[in-house]
Amino acid sequence: METLTEFGDSSPPRHHATWLPRISTILERADGMDVHWVVVSKQVEQATTVVERGQTFHILPRKSLAWSIVTGFWSDRRRMAALLDDLNPDLVHCWGTEDCYGYVAVDWRGESILSMQGLLQVYCQACPQPFLLRLQAWHESKVLPKVHRLTVESPWGREHLGRLAPQAEVSLLEYGADQACFEATWNPAEER
Repeated sequence: METLTEFGDSSPPRHHATWLPRISTILERADGMDVHWVVVSKQVEQATTVVERGQTFHILPRKSLAWSIVTGFWSDRRRMAALLDDLNPDLVHCWGTEDCYGYVAVDWRGESILSMQGLLQVYCQACPQPFLLRLQAWHESKVLPKVHRLTVESPWGREHLGRLAPQAEVSLLEYGADQACFEATWNPAEER
């Protein structure tokens, strides 16, 4: 694999976490920084590295998200730890607790920060959720009491993190949207 476009349309880059491609585009202009992105994906069978936009993207293989969740992301965490040991970064910035990344934020022996969009534990307390989400929320409950630095995008999230992660330094940080969001033409559907 030589380019990120092999993972799908990249003009503009698409991702369910819309702020990630935006940050990647902004970091294109970051002089003096050696930026590495590390993700797990079922789209590769072996570790793959792509250098694009002045950044290095490491894609590590994963067979099944469900199996990873059931095993506490053991294999993903082990592979990521080995890669991070090789890279020896000054800061590890992780997104979300629904996958292995929350654990990486607490496993890493150096400086780390965990950014969150939502709180799975709160959702599961509020109303019935599918089994897989409840299991992800359980993992979140293991990560949050150990993390030192968190960012969250809403006052609601910050309020709940005060209870779920009282030891953590929590910062309110709105995540950037892709410029395409602001350039979209208003075109509501005629039918509901």
